[in-house]
Amino acid sequence: MEILTQSWNKLVRDKVPDFIRSHGGIAETRVVEDNEEFDKLLREKDCEKGHGIKEAKDRDSLIEVIVDRYAVLDAIKSLHGITEEEVRAKRTMKNFEKGEYDKRVFLARTEGQKDG
Repeated sequence: MEILTQSWNKLVRDKVPDFIRSHGGIAETRVVEDNEEFDKLLREKDCEKGHGIKEAKDRDSLIEVIVDRYAVLDAIKSLHGITEEEVRAKRTMKNFEKGEYDKRVFLARTEGQKDG
């Protein structure tokens, strides 16, 4: 039997190493102690999940990726001490000022005078 070794070098959910080990694999891990590094890795994970949303082929896989993205965003909020109330308030204000995506507006181009 051939042994497959893969380098991942990315942030994973807490129980992923246990899952790998329970299936006979070896998971080399470390705890990210530095907040700046953790923040950087969370932001990379958010980009990864954003790409996953773009690539989702069906409703179930889309739900999976959305759930993962929510988990990443919750970790980012926790790291920065951002409350759900702050997010809701900012969302309400932004929706009032700029609208949402209900009307499906696609901006093709603009034309106007340059400032300065």
